[in-house]
Amino acid sequence: MIHPRCAFRTRGGSPRLAVLAATLMYAAAATAAPAAPEPAKKPLTTTEVLAASGPADWRPLDPQHTVYLELASGRVVIELAPQFAPHQVQNVEALARGQYFDGLDVVRSQDNYVVQWADPTGKRPVTAGAARTLAAEFERPLRGLAITKLPDVDTYAGETGFVDGFPVAADPALGRAWLVHCYGMVGAGRDNDVDSGGGTELYAVIGQGMRHLDRNVTLLGPPQRSHSNSASSNHHGITARDAGHRHCVRTGSLLIHDDAEIHLHPFDIDPLTREPDLGG
Repeated sequence: MIHPRCAFRTRGGSPRLAVLAATLMYAAAATAAPAAPEPAKKPLTTTEVLAASGPADWRPLDPQHTVYLELASGRVVIELAPQFAPHQVQNVEALARGQYFDGLDVVRSQDNYVVQWADPTGKRPVTAGAARTLAAEFERPLRGLAITKLPDVDTYAGETGFVDGFPVAADPALGRAWLVHCYGMVGAGRDNDVDSGGGTELYAVIGQGMRHLDRNVTLLGPPQRSHSNSASSNHHGITARDAGHRHCVRTGSLLIHDDAEIHLHPFDIDPLTREPDLGG
């Protein structure tokens, strides 16, 4: 191989040959195959994330804001989110303590959408310390929230993620955040007036995430644990992980039939004895 500098110093050599050699060397370097990219890391599934989690990845439920939904087939434990809907959460807790929901029926069961339970007559008196309707609590200030952000692009919000295990979305430009309609989320049904809800009529998402209802109905929190076939989640707390980088994480099956009689009562009161019951 002829080095370009040596070619110009040799009397009998050809400068053109040296230039040609240099050009060929440059072309060979330019056309060299690039290094093969590393294979994309496959995201973990929800099952894999949960299987790999340890005690430090979970937090206990807040007993002050946890209620039981009692069905003929068993119990569903629902943790409420007062940091997002403080007044309506407080109202549901007051209704539950006053046994407002006891004996009511599931009045709506729509496959891949919602189940809804309420007083079909709308005439049952609310209990002491509770209200029939309250102002809507669709969103709250973003300031003060530590969101575990997800990398996915979302159609409905600039950011999505989790706050203490609750699925949330946020608009950083407006400084607002809200709970999202993921599978299992419980909300306060309302009429056409945005302030016509309050917790006397509740629903749970049983299908695909109804994200078009975000900031349109007040959400209260998700189910976390069940002792029944109708809501088969064995979770004893809320995962601190982001469960597979999904906007709406399905943590259990919530299947409530439309002929079910329900009871909703606080975490610390047994529905039969009315004595403290920590759900062991």
